[in-house]
Amino acid sequence: MPKGIYKNNRLNIVGQTFERWNVIKFSHMDIKHRSMFLCKCNCGTERIVAGASLVNNISKSCGCLKRDTDKNKMLHNYTGERIGRLTVLEQNEYKLRRPH
Repeated sequence: MPKGIYKNNRLNIVGQTFERWNVIKFSHMDIKHRSMFLCKCNCGTERIVAGASLVNNISKSCGCLKRDTDKNKMLHNYTGERIGRLTVLEQNEYKLRRPH
């Protein structure tokens, strides 16, 4: 851990950025004595996140990072590529709909 990351036995990471999270302010200590912070994701979502999850690179975003990477995978044209025993013959142009 970098020197000066703790202040008064509490994780002090306010103002720092971890992946897509920007730490806004200290929120509270939870039941297990973990420092919890109010964070804002690059997409605009605000959530309370455990400081240890930020420092240890466990929490990277509110979920928008996974959605973005999944969307990029859908844009890739796999025509002609082998996936296991299968070969992709053509790309189907349809939109995925979320279940309601």
